[in-house]
Amino acid sequence: LGYVAKNDDNGTQSIGVPPQGGPPLAPGSNAIAGYNPAGNQRATSVPSYAVKPGPFALNPAAGSAAVYQDEWVHEMAQKFGAAPKGVGPDAPAAQCLNTGEEEAVLLSTPTGALASFPYTPDASLAALKHFYRDLGDRLWGVYGFRDAINFDEHWISPIFMGLNQAPIVVMIENYRTGLIWKLFMANPEIGAALDKIGFVRDR
Repeated sequence: LGYVAKNDDNGTQSIGVPPQGGPPLAPGSNAIAGYNPAGNQRATSVPSYAVKPGPFALNPAAGSAAVYQDEWVHEMAQKFGAAPKGVGPDAPAAQCLNTGEEEAVLLSTPTGALASFPYTPDASLAALKHFYRDLGDRLWGVYGFRDAINFDEHWISPIFMGLNQAPIVVMIENYRTGLIWKLFMANPEIGAALDKIGFVRDR
């Protein structure tokens, strides 16, 4: 999934970043001489994964070498109890996870499938056709797609989330034309920021 903060200590910060930006790495470059983005990532962050390959820890440590999202959701479910209605078919949050003691109950989100269009176009298009043509108005409504579906339980969320509609529209357009990406990258401050952090463009 990426990286998350290494711990909850506000003192764990990037180091070696000159307050005024510092001299350029090379003539005409906006990259900062002496700044090591990879080193700071190692100093301040740990990798984050969706699924833990082994058993859950009862109290996962904030300073672990890696963070597993399913383990932390399980921890929250144990602490705070059942998920509110609308998140699943009246199931406790823990039952939406594979705890090793029971079958996982899987909630699928149209947002996840459709916002992945630029990366998985064939699978995303197949999902879109299934959602719209086969499930029809059970999943699709005046505001777009509903929040989630549980195929095992034949359950569909009754709610719409505006938060989830935007990534669908934006990423379908990025797949079609790259428009939003192009508009974002056309801002002059974006190129300067990427140079300053040492970003290297793919060739």
